Amino acid sequence: MAIPDNYDLFEAHQRQQERFLKRLPVCNRCGEKITSEYAYNVDGLYCESCFEDYRREIRIDMDFYEVEGI
Repeated sequence: MAIPDNYDLFEAHQRQQERFLKRLPVCNRCGEKITSEYAYNVDGLYCESCFEDYRREIRIDMDFYEVEGI
């Protein structure tokens, strides 16, 4: 039985990281793995930066709508 050296420990860590990354969800917009702490579920999963872009696209300026009775 060999004693693991630093390179063996590095390879073991890399394998563990690859297994972890394979389980992460994928952003519906950019197709990248979502590695941040948060994701947004609006008609599918979005990473934070893609959600901000999506939010800007779907935002409606309410000044364009007339409100009756005011």
